[in-house]
Amino acid sequence: MSTKKSEFLFILVLSTSFLLQTINVSHIAEQQIIIQAISPSRQNVVSLLSFTDVYVRGDADNPYEYASDFYITLHTNLWNLGGSSIGYVEMKLLDGKLRTMMNFSKAFLADPIFSVVGFPQIVYGHHIWGRWSPQSNELLKLPIRVYEIPPDVYINLDYSVKSYYGTPINLVYDLWLMQNIVENGPNDGDVEIMIWLYYDNYLYPAGEYINTISIPVYLNGVKTALRFRVLFYDPSVYGTPFNFVTIVFQIERPLSSATIDIPIREFLEHAISALEEHRGDSSYLKNLYLQAIYLGSEFKPNFRNEAVAEYVINSYKIYR
Repeated sequence: MSTKKSEFLFILVLSTSFLLQTINVSHIAEQQIIIQAISPSRQNVVSLLSFTDVYVRGDADNPYEYASDFYITLHTNLWNLGGSSIGYVEMKLLDGKLRTMMNFSKAFLADPIFSVVGFPQIVYGHHIWGRWSPQSNELLKLPIRVYEIPPDVYINLDYSVKSYYGTPINLVYDLWLMQNIVENGPNDGDVEIMIWLYYDNYLYPAGEYINTISIPVYLNGVKTALRFRVLFYDPSVYGTPFNFVTIVFQIERPLSSATIDIPIREFLEHAISALEEHRGDSSYLKNLYLQAIYLGSEFKPNFRNEAVAEYVINSYKIYR
């Protein structure tokens, strides 16, 4: 094959690859801005889902079942499931892939002031409501002060979410910034940060709208500026019995399935900036520890009190 012909075929392959990547993202969210069609460099990568088989099941009699793997813990966390509910949550880690199934023919709320049944989750870091915590990896060793997190650390997630029979569900990162390392829950001055990647019209975050921002992420391998609505939740305003505040990043156009890499420190810095504008006593915020990262789905019963939904995690990694 001549040199010129080889060069032509090489350029054609690159052009086709670029076009496929661009189409893959543009059909998801037409208002998202594609910055550059280059996958991120990954000099150091660790997978949080091992190839060890892990299984855990929770129901009304056993709402807080958990099982730990090398870096993570699977936790059913049915914190608001009523005792007369019929059904279960099942979490299966098999061959490096996690499937979480919520299957309730009857799902009732233990306390109707809260609209969700629970938050079946993957825990990474030092659990703030208990002593069970597998070791975290050196790429993101938790707990760690926010300013000590390398700016080039990304969390990579390949996921899909499905709802059946109109069950409201989301997919959320739940990060906790703490003044001190705790095992009995948050205290006054601690901060919850939620990143909503998926939600439907029947499950919506509470809080006061602050603004909308764009944050560059890698979406399906393409660097893209995604738009997030930022909300501030002060429990004293809403009369809920919490002693911590919450900052929510709600993606404008929810993604029911995607491969997405987020720059963890950038989200935390945006959250701290928002808190500094809304709290008078904000000088301590930059010294907070990122203690734990939770990933999972909140879900609600449908109008027939059924709750059937699932999320699948195909890969969950940290890299820099």
